[in-house]
Amino acid sequence: MFHVSNLNNKYQYDFSIKTFENKVLSKHLDKKDPFQVVAFIKKIINSNEWPWDTLTDYNCKRIEFLIQEKLPKGITNKKEVYQWLVNNWRKYYFPGSSNVSIN
Repeated sequence: MFHVSNLNNKYQYDFSIKTFENKVLSKHLDKKDPFQVVAFIKKIINSNEWPWDTLTDYNCKRIEFLIQEKLPKGITNKKEVYQWLVNNWRKYYFPGSSNVSIN
């Protein structure tokens, strides 16, 4: 599964946050909270029933990239973030693309 330790170090997460239980229930996604980002990504994995494999790992990293680098600043509602991801999934080049074989 995808864990906080799998997040890309180039993004500035606030690792001083100790707990995330109450924030997971929040309607808004805090891109600086590593626990919230991982919980959001895991929810996408589970709701789409993706099997855990290298393609899913790649997709987790792609979701993180899209949230951190391409998501417009005004979109923070989790439902809107998810809808934006669905609508823009193929729009942006993800630099990790060459590492995955879909054969």
